[in-house]
Amino acid sequence: MARVARAFTLVELIAVIVVLAILAGVAVPRFFSYSTQARAASIASSFKVIGRAVIAYQRDNGRWPEDVNPSVCPPELRAYMEPEIWLNPTTVQMDLDFENWDAAEWEQPTPAVGISLRSSMTGIPTTDHAEVMLLVDQQIDDGNLTTGRVQRRTYGYYMLIANK
Repeated sequence: MARVARAFTLVELIAVIVVLAILAGVAVPRFFSYSTQARAASIASSFKVIGRAVIAYQRDNGRWPEDVNPSVCPPELRAYMEPEIWLNPTTVQMDLDFENWDAAEWEQPTPAVGISLRSSMTGIPTTDHAEVMLLVDQQIDDGNLTTGRVQRRTYGYYMLIANK
């Protein structure tokens, strides 16, 4: 007796495609949510480590580290933290910039030290950055990007370490 080859019918293929589409519709948003949360946690962790290093440096030396160019870890901080931490925010295509302002500058009302986070691609923060940075603010500040230590500025975002 000859065996008859059985193929999938069009209805069976469509049913499989519909099931896969439903699963993708559930899984993809969750993946992006977890991805956003992970990027926010990475930035918040970097901010905390850098903030502690800056405070420790000031305590040990009686002065603040010097202001440096964006994406450059202040040389004075290398003994207080791993310089690679400076590269973590690239997960959101943004660059860290240590700020040591002796006068009110860049929307900062008083002399201060802090960290700016700016877009490395366009210089303009995106909606994606806003979502990530709101989560960062919720983790280490007051959950409001217009008040507190972490704020949105016209040039990006800023975390105040200390007023001078």
